[in-house]
Amino acid sequence: MISLILFILREPPDSELNSFLKSISSTFSKGKNPSIILFVIAIIFILMFLVIVKYMFEVRRTRKKLEEIIEKRDFPRINQERDFRKSKRIKVSKEDNIQVRFKEGEHRGETGLLLDISKGGLSFEPNFPLRRMYVDELINNFEIVSGATKILIKKAKVVRIQHLYHKRVIAFRFLDIDLNNRELLIKFISDLERK
Repeated sequence: MISLILFILREPPDSELNSFLKSISSTFSKGKNPSIILFVIAIIFILMFLVIVKYMFEVRRTRKKLEEIIEKRDFPRINQERDFRKSKRIKVSKEDNIQVRFKEGEHRGETGLLLDISKGGLSFEPNFPLRRMYVDELINNFEIVSGATKILIKKAKVVRIQHLYHKRVIAFRFLDIDLNNRELLIKFISDLERK
């Protein structure tokens, strides 16, 4: 880009480009040298280029962080977004009254009724408007509560929001659970399966 600017500045004085730059110069800068305008335009383009490069770098870095979180989890890898449960899914009866309870953030204090669960995720019927959550939203620190049992999920991703005629469903894919809660979750799923 700099070599192009230098080439333009070296053009002979009676070239068409120079006369065009002089007309711009007289219009916008009241007789100042056209090379100053060209220099300012070049600086603007360079700044725009740097902003775009920085934005692309930030997007790539954020994507890598998310991939690292997914890689570190102990649960089966997800190959398809629509089939995020590789492990067996256990349906939960409404009579069991197992709650999904949010502990922090925008959804703090809100709850839902668990519909099904696996080692890789869950779905529940929310007790709040569906518009309060959106697909791909990351949810931090929520609990699965069944009587005295509380299983803390550190991070999950919303993968499905569905409004059916007879029920509303939100589905999560687990991204991060600590070792103690993972063992509680496996035992909880086993107990449900034996019912």
